[in-house]
Amino acid sequence: MVGMPLLAFIIDIKSATPIMALTASTLALLLIITSWKKVSLKDAWPFVISTLFGLPLGLYYLKNTSDDAIKFILGILLILFGIYYLANDNLPYLKTERMSVPFGFLAGILGGAYNTNGPPTVIYGVLRRWPPEKFRATLQGIFFPTGLIITLSHGLTGLWTDFVLNSFLVSFPFILLAFYLGNKLHHRINENRFKRIIYIFILIIGAVLIINSIL
Repeated sequence: MVGMPLLAFIIDIKSATPIMALTASTLALLLIITSWKKVSLKDAWPFVISTLFGLPLGLYYLKNTSDDAIKFILGILLILFGIYYLANDNLPYLKTERMSVPFGFLAGILGGAYNTNGPPTVIYGVLRRWPPEKFRATLQGIFFPTGLIITLSHGLTGLWTDFVLNSFLVSFPFILLAFYLGNKLHHRINENRFKRIIYIFILIIGAVLIINSIL
């Protein structure tokens, strides 16, 4: 949610999307290895399946839409996501996994187009009221297979350029370092304060992306 729009400031969207997909898949794999026992398969598998149906629509949009249009819409989505979280203290409660289908479908569209399948996935997890450890693990149980499919789809549609692959290889050691540091720090950070800072940051990034797409 943060890395993709930041990268879009300095390189074109059609390169930023596959680079972030490769990065996200790597991180999800590392996280799933360390916490797979806490994954709720009952919630994860229908979400993953429904994501597959939305993915082709997102990929088609990415291949056939200008960078400025994608930046503008991505900016709008980020702002809506940030406002949604900051403005809602009493969010609705999803008691069953049935709503994983529409949330997963939307995640597939956004994942294929912008590599931002995170917002609908995170919102779904929040509305399911998962405890922190289950929340973290189950999100990765969703992100890893969906991210892998999105990543491979980018390759099949010709988005794995030499620049994309070389950029990912250069960043790989830093991904491992960041994973190690994040894994050490996440127990020490106040969760509510951290989320609020992230959502405010997302609002700012969304606004800048919109301005950048217009000017």
